Parts: sequence; C-alpha cells; structure tokens
Amino acid sequence: MERRGSPAADAARTLEELLDDADARLSDRYESEAPRLRELLPYMTWRRKRRLVLDLAERHLISSKASGAAALGGGKQSAADLPFRGVWAEVDFNVPALRLRGRADLVERDAGLVTVRDLKTGRVLDAEGEVLPHIELQLRLYGLMAESVWPSCRVRLAVDFGEEREIAFDEAARCETQAWLDATLLRVPVGCDFVANALAAPGAGCVGCPFRHVCGAYMTWAPHVWREGGPTEMPLDTWGVVVDCASAGPASVHVTLRDDGGRLIKVFHVRSDDIRGAHVGDHVWMFNLRSRDRHLGTGLRHHPLNFYEADPNDATDRAWSLQVFHSPV
Repeated sequence: MERRGSPAADAARTLEELLDDADARLSDRYESEAPRLRELLPYMTWRRKRRLVLDLAERHLISSKASGAAALGGGKQSAADLPFRGVWAEVDFNVPALRLRGRADLVERDAGLVTVRDLKTGRVLDAEGEVLPHIELQLRLYGLMAESVWPSCRVRLAVDFGEEREIAFDEAARCETQAWLDATLLRVPVGCDFVANALAAPGAGCVGCPFRHVCGAYMTWAPHVWREGGPTEMPLDTWGVVVDCASAGPASVHVTLRDDGGRLIKVFHVRSDDIRGAHVGDHVWMFNLRSRDRHLGTGLRHHPLNFYEADPNDATDRAWSLQVFHSPV
C-alpha cells in the first residue's frame, strides 16, 4: 500500500481502488453481464466482510511501524533474502529439500524469532471453536519451511481472522506434520508420472476445488454419494440428462435433469447461454450452483434436489462462479 495518511485511510483507499480495478476488468470481459463486486453479497454481509478486511489491514499496517522494525515490504519477497529484522507481506518460500513451496501472508523477523501469520476472512473455527484442521496443517507446513530457511530461529505460527490464534508448533506438532508430509510425498516420487485419478481422494476437500470438472475420481464418486448420502458436505454441482427445459422469462430457464445418481433434479432460473439452448436428452454439467436445501440432523448428508443460478427477487443472490458444460444428443 502507498502510505499517504493514517493506516485506516490508506487501507480503505486501497480497497476501493482494488475493487474499482476489478470491476473495470470484469466489465471489459462480460460487458452488460458483469457483476459489481460490492453488490454480490447481501448488504450486511458485505459490511461485515469489508470491516474485517479493513481492521486486519489497519492493524498490520500499524504493527509494521513498530520501533526497530522495517517498513512493511511489498509483494513477491523471497524468504531466503529477508533481512534480520522487519515485517514483510506475501513472502515466497521455496524449499526443494522438503518439496514444498508457498506464499505466506505476513512474515516477521525479530532477532531469533520468526512469526509466520496467515490472514483469513472466511471460516476458521469449527463448531467447538477450534481452528479447522486444514488451516492448522497449512500453517505447520509453513513452519517446516521457515525452520529450514532459518534453522537457528524459533518459529511462531498464527492465524488472524480479526482475532489472532496461535497454532501449536512444538516438537510433537512438528513430528506429526513431517510424518504427514513424508507419507504424502511417498505417493509421488520425484521423476515419476502418475494417472491423476489414482492420486485423487474425493471427500470433504472437493468443496472449493477448482478442478472438479476434470477430475475423473470426483465425477465417478459424486453420483453415488448423491444417491446414498455421505458424511461430508458436497459441492453444489449436478449433472445428468435434460428431462425438461422451460422458459422462466426473457433471460432464464428452469431445467429438470435426471442426474447421474438416478434422481430427478430441478435447477431454477438458469441464465447460461449453454443451457438456454439445451434440448431434452442432452447431457449437461453444472458446477458451483446455489441451493436453499439445507442439511438437517446429525445423520448422513443428502445432496439437494433443487438448485438455482439466479434469484429473481434478489439481484445479489446468484451463482456467479457457475460453470456449465453442454453435450447435445
């Protein structure tokens, strides 16, 4: 960030500039269909998210000016090149000996102590108030890399989501993380080729994965879980054969599918051109839909039977990241 005034003013100005720039790039690409990023979330949700982002930025801009510390550095810093004392953003780690690479949000060096801090604006805690396991693992892998780069330093790990939580990195945690890494790398020896489907392990990690649509293991596994139910949350995807495609207005259609799990599925207010041209008998795949179907109780989770792309009563409620693929009969 360019420093012009107070940390709060600099953070707010920079966020608005980033949003304006992103809106302009989306408008160039999608023209009239381009979403305005400030309007994608309900108003109160947007206010909370914006406040959290600005509070994090302001707090760390202030801490970067602490006595004896260097000014906060820019992006693409290499961990191996950091000076002895200071605070840096977006620090690149590359440790061939561990076969690990990553970019830490913030790294602080102060004599013999290195603090690696990850900033989060999404969900961090589970129902019991504990840091989610995959976030702990992410930080501990950063810890292994930091120890490799600075072997004589003590490493501290923290996740900051408006509240800072320290992640344990004692000898037991270090050994457990190294054992997980060793076991993972055993599956992919250096210099060998592998079929991706043989390595994929479909499950909770599929939610948010951007490669689901080209993952044969996921595509085979998901319809079985739709039909039988499963213990984990599933991505809001569906695919199958078109049973009916009915107009829902000038820009959208309601689509009924027989999904690949054998169930009858309805997708409301689909705006994609790929679907508006679909016919009965065509096969379609839709990834990153939205749904109001909710999991109830403590038993198996069942995949929704109803999805939608757009809510005609709420312009902000839309599956903006929807991906659609269409194969005619």
